[in-house]
Amino acid sequence: MRGLVLEGGGVKGAYHIGVLKALREMGLADFDGYVGTSIGAVNSALLCAGDWDKTLDMWDKINLHSVFDVNEDNFKNILSGRFNIELLGNVGKIVSNLGGVIDTTTDKMRAFLKNYIDEKAIRESGKDFGLVTYSVPDFSPHYLMKEDIPRGQIYDYVMASSAYPVFKWQKIEGNESKWFIDGGVYDNLPVKMLVEKGYDEIVAIRTNIKKYIGYRKVDTKGAKITYFTPSEKLDYAINFTKENVDKFMEMGYYEAKRQLLGYPSQKYCVKGEDDDVFWDFLRRLDKSAVISVIESRHMKPHRTHDANIEDLLDVIREALGLSAKTGDQQAFIRFLEVFALYFGVPRFRYYEIEEFYNAVMAAARTKSEQTEGGINEVVKSEKGIKSELKEIFILLFSGYNNGV
Repeated sequence: MRGLVLEGGGVKGAYHIGVLKALREMGLADFDGYVGTSIGAVNSALLCAGDWDKTLDMWDKINLHSVFDVNEDNFKNILSGRFNIELLGNVGKIVSNLGGVIDTTTDKMRAFLKNYIDEKAIRESGKDFGLVTYSVPDFSPHYLMKEDIPRGQIYDYVMASSAYPVFKWQKIEGNESKWFIDGGVYDNLPVKMLVEKGYDEIVAIRTNIKKYIGYRKVDTKGAKITYFTPSEKLDYAINFTKENVDKFMEMGYYEAKRQLLGYPSQKYCVKGEDDDVFWDFLRRLDKSAVISVIESRHMKPHRTHDANIEDLLDVIREALGLSAKTGDQQAFIRFLEVFALYFGVPRFRYYEIEEFYNAVMAAARTKSEQTEGGINEVVKSEKGIKSELKEIFILLFSGYNNGV
């Protein structure tokens, strides 16, 4: 059986949808079961019900004011990190004030999601569905598949799994002695639920970049697990702006396509080339610029341009801290990505290698023309890039600029 696990993370759940768009395009989005925590439970419920258009509609309409009845001061406190419940390891701090630490409710969220969670469709889907929530004051996690949830209460338990702890907590009919809060305080990526049901292939879509933050290690029992993980830290969980939703969805899509297609890039979608095509491109690099890079590392140039290019690639690998076994294309693209990010080259599109190189160099030229001191001042002023990488780039840029 093949299942999907979705990590909690509020607005970062848009990343799930972007990854799923890519999986759907490639015919890889057919699952026998869906489980998740918090927003992962919400998305899992929508997906299990089988209505993709309704899922997209929810993400098109969701925003801060459609889900939270919170004033601007409280919202600023939350975003400032004063109530950073993404550091979910210390449940004791969270429950020190039973009922939440911010005096507001999630009534708006409940009303908003009521239009989307379809219990009948979930029950009749023929698919597994599960979620995680956590109860206090008994401090107990609850891993619940749909057969464990009383009829008529899937929506209530999805809301319980999504009950962000800083807000007033949830009570559920039949369990009035307990408050229920976000399952992310215990297990934000419940892979174990599908492993324990015998799933042998699992796709897990993350929203956080740190390996074991927010979820528990599990004996996979031989199951094949494919993870999709954001390449960078996403914004704060409840910052439900349209900008964040669109960005995270687009990021999820392109990062999933990059992973599925095996591109050698890390931050951008740069296609790998046939070695002959790649080397034809490298041979068009300015010869004197390549030699200048080699000599800057106190190495003696060779008689042939190809041999000098090989040394250039070794210099790049060393400057990036990559293994000598790292492929030539991967090393060169990783080098370009450092400066693509710095110069603001658009991320969410596909590039051929030479096209990517030209885009980075063109962005550098534009920036240098706007800055007194030119490319040296532009690059050397950036403290977040290693000096060795800066020197290599400046020399290659000089060769590129002379040839334009």
